[in-house]
Amino acid sequence: MSEEGKSVEVALVTATNTQISAQMTEQNSMLDQATVWVKSGLLPSSVKTPEQAVVIALKGKELNLTPMASFELIDVIMGKPALKPKGMAGMVRKGGVRYKTVKDFEPVFDAEGKKVDMETIIRFYRDGLEEDVKYTYRDAQALGLTSKDNWKKQPGIMMYWRCFSKGANRVCPDLIGGLYTTEELASFTANAPTIQLTEDGESVVIG
Repeated sequence: MSEEGKSVEVALVTATNTQISAQMTEQNSMLDQATVWVKSGLLPSSVKTPEQAVVIALKGKELNLTPMASFELIDVIMGKPALKPKGMAGMVRKGGVRYKTVKDFEPVFDAEGKKVDMETIIRFYRDGLEEDVKYTYRDAQALGLTSKDNWKKQPGIMMYWRCFSKGANRVCPDLIGGLYTTEELASFTANAPTIQLTEDGESVVIG
């Protein structure tokens, strides 16, 4: 290797090491700050450790959220970040995507007039295009969701946010950082708690 090549290699290694060192310093600083946040008792009850707080703050930073906004909109399920439904809806609106509910847990009938399913349809608008996204009760059954307590108690709400997440991931995955909703992530994560969703998009751990 020429002297010039060696110099370039050394410069790249030095730059990489400097970058890694800066990232470690930032994360250590965030961990110290997170310890203060957790001890303050001002964070949501779901944020129990400084490590959880750091994961949330770092993911929020990727989504251009402030730390405090991140704690309100992001949950951590078994070490993995997920968006509260209201957080996902907020990110979608912030990115300029509009949507409206076409059908909200409405019955589907066959040719003989017999009810065969329930469906929710949300229409998304982005960049002059529109797309209808549908989620049905049969979709939920196929995933083994309807036997869960949260689905038995409020199937309409659960279906709405499943439909919304399906649409957001199809129409604007770039706006939500590839995240699932809290309930979705918990549904396929081993030993995760059960998540109840509210109509306004809050997520609540129920067991």
